[in-house]
Amino acid sequence: MKIAFIPRIAFAALLWISGAAQAAGINCEKPEEPFFAALCEDAELLALFEAYQTQQTVTKNAGDRLPPIIRNYALDYDEWLEPFRWRRAALTPNERGTLKALYRNRIAELKLLPDRLADAPLSGPEKRSTEAKQFDVVLQTYFDYPPCRKGSTCRRLGQARFYKKGEKAPFAVLYAPLVIVKHYNDDPEEYGVASAGDFNFDGFEDFALDNGNRKMGGNYPDSDVYLFDSQQNAFVYSEKMSELAQETCRDDLFGVDPARKHLTTGCHVPGSYDDNTTYKVENNIPVAVEKTVGVYGILKKGRWKSQKDIEEEDRDFFNLEDGEQYAWKYTTLRLVKDEWKSVDIKYVVDKHVDNDD
Repeated sequence: MKIAFIPRIAFAALLWISGAAQAAGINCEKPEEPFFAALCEDAELLALFEAYQTQQTVTKNAGDRLPPIIRNYALDYDEWLEPFRWRRAALTPNERGTLKALYRNRIAELKLLPDRLADAPLSGPEKRSTEAKQFDVVLQTYFDYPPCRKGSTCRRLGQARFYKKGEKAPFAVLYAPLVIVKHYNDDPEEYGVASAGDFNFDGFEDFALDNGNRKMGGNYPDSDVYLFDSQQNAFVYSEKMSELAQETCRDDLFGVDPARKHLTTGCHVPGSYDDNTTYKVENNIPVAVEKTVGVYGILKKGRWKSQKDIEEEDRDFFNLEDGEQYAWKYTTLRLVKDEWKSVDIKYVVDKHVDNDD
């Protein structure tokens, strides 16, 4: 019988992998998934996994020195792991190499936090936007890795630098995760949507930045909103304005009415509902002052019935009878002494459907 001997160095490596994996809470005797099996089999990959966990702990301990947006990105963002973390087949050597590169890049990003963001070099592409009236903005990431998968978005830590028109030095710098968009074709990657406008009507333009989330079935990007603070000469994250941007599903951002100094949100689903809300801004916080609630139904000789009313009559809502038309019933409510009161009701025939059937 032949006895196989394991070289001392290889045996020591196996012992180290086993001990390190156990310390990380990974059962290498029965790995739950191919991802953990790869960690158990590859000492370099396991070391990077541990280094990443350690760096996350360091970042977590930075506490209030990190803005909430960056903190959430540093501790919770793991989309880059998804192609490897949830797969069933074993990782190939090339995939392990890619995963190692991703870990190194992520660790390098976290090491910039919280004190090296201002002086660290940036290697990502620049994108300059001149759409704002008061400033130009340049978006740039610290790294140009990892690449996004086709037809998806990813995020990388970066800067938004703000320049007054015609000036070469930025007057403000915003540090934030930047969204990268990769289309299904071979076009270069793009930065996500960035918008500007005077959202709190104080005379200074503010800034909204794509945060990577998508709403209305992925049709519209969601945005984080930053209000310009003239005393700090900085763009400051606004939780309430960002929540307002998330509420609207008509576009990537709420509507801005400079003349009335109002903001508007709305959601419209054809043949179902059409709701709109108007806000005034008090101390940088949007406050709802008027709502219009639209409900879809059938109108006949000035009498309107909702789809629910029609169905309770055991009728098919989608078959019109003589003289009937599909129409919206719009109820306007206004905030009066902290109570919502109906101030107007009107009916609007739906011109986008054939009402002659």
